[in-house]
Amino acid sequence: MLHDHRRPVPTRVLTAPAIVTGIAVLATGCSTMGDLAASRQPEEPRVAVIGVAVPLDGAQAAAGAGVRDAVRLAVDEAGREVGGWSVETAVLEDRGQPGPAIEAVTELGADRRVVAVIGGLSAPVVRAVQPVLDAADVLFLSPADTDPAHTRGADPATPVRPYPTYFSVATAGTSEAAAGAAHLERTGGEGARVAILDGGTPEDAALRSDVAREAGARGLDVVTVPLRPEAPEPSAPPADPTGPADPTEPADPTGPAEPTELAGPGEPQGGPEAAVAAARAADVAAVYVAAGSDTVASVARTVASAGWVVPLVGPGALREGGFIEAAGPAAESVVATTSTATGATAEPSSDLAARASAAGLDDPGPFGAAAYDAATAVLDAMSRCLPAADSVVDAREGCVAEMSQVSIPGETGPVAFTEYGERAAPAPVLWQVRAGTWVPVG
Repeated sequence: MLHDHRRPVPTRVLTAPAIVTGIAVLATGCSTMGDLAASRQPEEPRVAVIGVAVPLDGAQAAAGAGVRDAVRLAVDEAGREVGGWSVETAVLEDRGQPGPAIEAVTELGADRRVVAVIGGLSAPVVRAVQPVLDAADVLFLSPADTDPAHTRGADPATPVRPYPTYFSVATAGTSEAAAGAAHLERTGGEGARVAILDGGTPEDAALRSDVAREAGARGLDVVTVPLRPEAPEPSAPPADPTGPADPTEPADPTGPAEPTELAGPGEPQGGPEAAVAAARAADVAAVYVAAGSDTVASVARTVASAGWVVPLVGPGALREGGFIEAAGPAAESVVATTSTATGATAEPSSDLAARASAAGLDDPGPFGAAAYDAATAVLDAMSRCLPAADSVVDAREGCVAEMSQVSIPGETGPVAFTEYGERAAPAPVLWQVRAGTWVPVG
């Protein structure tokens, strides 16, 4: 809500000498009066507002409070001023639901001082409020959303940006998988056959699926090999009552073929020996192991003992899971992929929570670091779109254009945006074990 800061001017009775003096002043001309007016009634400060719409009650309350206070911290650390404008924050509860979220952002968008809104901690809320803020030309940044439909539209084959005011500051969830697939292609060559070993946990299966999809999109011939070291001995399979498949049944013409799944000798008992033997028999040019440190270490030892020289690649978590100690000499030359230029996996800097605590603010929580970066990006855009503006409303369209040009260091790594308003993936860093230590190699 806008507040009228004008104060009533106190009245006073002028004496005759004062009246004479006043007439003399009038006789000097308008410029003198203008100077006096400017000195006696200073221009009110220009105020720009960054809105925050988050859930502050219920299951997402802690995450919402973290986002709120991360934005406040960013504004405070920027000195609450940018380009001659005073910067404030306005926080509204959206309850994590589309209806209340629409009400909250409608109120924020109607406030002529609001430049941007930071929020959208769930996909339904993002979808609900995107058109509301876009209609008002208000920047909308989510620190949590990675749904490509919100930035590229509903049809992946023909991407079209639905709302030019929307930007996602979250790191894409498959960026590490894309980095792994890119390294497999560089290592094996164009169209090479590569193997992805799946450790068997749900997390491993998800990573294997992501890497396989990214590798297939690059034209690689992907085979997947299960690792099931703890699988029970199978009983005899029941007879198939349906008989053999009809040889006249047409092949499925839709899309590329799924990755071939290989079973090593002794499957489904499996284990590293069987999986490595199956991958080697498939004559692959490189191997990605979608598994935890201990499993990848076991695979590396098996490859080394078999005398097989093949590039081994794994996830960035290898660097923090005691992999080198577990694999021993077999760890040499193994590569781990990450998703950011700093070699981290989009985790906040270690002192963000400490800075928030020192300021009497809540812990940033799971989305707080990205929210801090969102606020910093908004402030950067404001520094260019507001100084020459007469009002925030007049500057809103220019602020949207300036947001597309943002390129800043952030708590979660470099912050910049693609043409679709997505967080631009920084150049991934590869880490390789050399002489018993992790060394960045690209």
